[in-house]
Amino acid sequence: MRVIIAAAMFAAALVASSSAFAQTMGKSDPYCLKTSAGAMDCAYKTMAECNKAKTGGSDSCMKNPGGGKK
Repeated sequence: MRVIIAAAMFAAALVASSSAFAQTMGKSDPYCLKTSAGAMDCAYKTMAECNKAKTGGSDSCMKNPGGGKK
C-alpha cells in the first residue's frame, strides 16, 4: 500500500513539474505573461502586447527571465 501511495505522489509531482516546464519551453520572446494560476507564457515581442493579453487582475508581464530573443 505504501508503495502505491509513493508511486502516485511521484507521478503527480512529475506531471506538475513537466507541465510548468512545457509552458515556457520553446518560447523565447523578450516578454512573458505570468497568470494568476502561475503559468508563464513567453510569447510576446513587446510589453504592450503582453499587457493586452492579460485576462485577470493578478496577471503580470515581465521581461523573459531566460533573456529571450530580441
